[in-house]
Amino acid sequence: MSDLWNIVALGSEAFPYIAEPDSFFSERIAKHMIFVAELDGKFAGFVDMESGKDIYTAILAGLAVKKEFRGKGVGKTLLSFAIRFLKALGYRKVVLITKRDNERALALYRSAGFRETAEKNGIVRMELHLE
Repeated sequence: MSDLWNIVALGSEAFPYIAEPDSFFSERIAKHMIFVAELDGKFAGFVDMESGKDIYTAILAGLAVKKEFRGKGVGKTLLSFAIRFLKALGYRKVVLITKRDNERALALYRSAGFRETAEKNGIVRMELHLE
């Protein structure tokens, strides 16, 4: 249960446009694949994944790392885990969106092999083929 409130708190900070983060993240935890990362026994971040429009596509819906743990490999570890996990489940492609001005996220996703496929109003769509 403590992970829920850690996810809500970090999600509220990382995704401030979510109107009701308590119910939003509670629902996502019940229905989606959300994993948390800990560093030195402390909650450090989470990754949120879901199925896409077809059985071969997964969506990386969110990845967030607490400020005090940034730059320590937590985001890279979460992303690497998510990719391995989704590939093991049989997904062939992972898609995500992020803001053009989120250079830290763009660099992380590019380093994992994601490629930009579209952009509209400062929102970038990226894909990674797992085959």
